[in-house]
Amino acid sequence: MSYQQIFIFRRPRTTDDELDEIMAAKDQIDAQKAAADFQMMLQQMVQVQEESVRKAQEEGKEASSPEDEAEAKMMIDMMKQLMENSSEVANASSSEELLEKLGKLNSDDSPMEPFLAMMMQTLASKTVMYPPLKDIYEKYPKYFEEHGAELDEETKKRYEAQYEVLGKICAEYEKQPDEPTPGTEPPVNTPADPAAQLPPDLPQFETFGKLLVELQTYGFPPKEITGTPPEGWAVDETTGMPRVENMSAAADTCTIM
Repeated sequence: MSYQQIFIFRRPRTTDDELDEIMAAKDQIDAQKAAADFQMMLQQMVQVQEESVRKAQEEGKEASSPEDEAEAKMMIDMMKQLMENSSEVANASSSEELLEKLGKLNSDDSPMEPFLAMMMQTLASKTVMYPPLKDIYEKYPKYFEEHGAELDEETKKRYEAQYEVLGKICAEYEKQPDEPTPGTEPPVNTPADPAAQLPPDLPQFETFGKLLVELQTYGFPPKEITGTPPEGWAVDETTGMPRVENMSAAADTCTIM
């Protein structure tokens, strides 16, 4: 599993010579932009979580268990580490330097490996990811029917791109067998599927990663489909990306602690 699989969109390569062009200018720009967007999102998440902790301390709330506090601290540290690494990627001055920065997260002893492993399992989980994405996807046709005439051309194209990518993501999950309901056991005399115990394969994770990052580039879905953002958050009308509008209010909705 690698950082490249999350942030780089590669064009199909068919010959060994074409592999030498893997860090061509367009690939570098795409990776840097994705890293910069990811860094900004992480920065906001860290600020919100730290504000939540600060407010809890000021208000004298009952202390969390040591396990919860350790988990929250680890999450903040992980986000800060990812933010630092994404900053290095976004600021790389050459394709060689960019490759070097990305490669740091590809080693087995990378501090990000546990976090990325957890991300990989989550992305590949049909039970976790498929239902909410499918629900959003199925609401687009009605939205276009009711609001399509109100949209400017650029916004309509962005929403249509979201709909198309969501369809591809749902199709990928639909290729998977249904996961067993938590707490249930396999039928008697039916051996458990060994493949179900294996981690998701890298090609599948790469597909999900590329599609989800592509989806992010098209901004936030219309509020008529997803509802209003959580308290303290807003959606940038230009890019469609979520952003923190009120740090204190956003911290009140934080549920990591």
